[in-house]
Amino acid sequence: MTPENLPRFFLDLADPRFESSLAVFHQRFSTNTWPQWKLAQPFRFLAHNGEINTVQGNRNWARARERIMASPHLDMDAVRPIVQTDGSDSMSLDNMLEGLMGGIPLFRALRLLVPPAWQNVDSTDKDLRAFYEFNSMHMEPWMARPASC
Repeated sequence: MTPENLPRFFLDLADPRFESSLAVFHQRFSTNTWPQWKLAQPFRFLAHNGEINTVQGNRNWARARERIMASPHLDMDAVRPIVQTDGSDSMSLDNMLEGLMGGIPLFRALRLLVPPAWQNVDSTDKDLRAFYEFNSMHMEPWMARPASC
């Protein structure tokens, strides 16, 4: 698919009420699954090319935490389940990122879900180290690979 065809396939991009300064599109070249429409990208916030080896565990932890997630901006009962399990691993990560953004800023959510390797890096700022250390007890990383958002 070429960029000029995106609005023909994703009708919300052709809607004049829809505004965005950019769109991230990822062409999927799967090596381990047969191509399926339910695995297609783009997602709302994330472009990810890789495989999340811990996806089942991440999905289970997300499901377990759903009832304690709250937001003054959303009716949480209307958006549960936060993480869909019938699509790709990348879709589940995108769901979790969007769910966290109901209560925290984008970059904090990304740092929770995709933290860098910080444990053995002596130059890590002490406040940032404390952030990662504290949050590692409350949120497991979804991946250790680059992603775009």
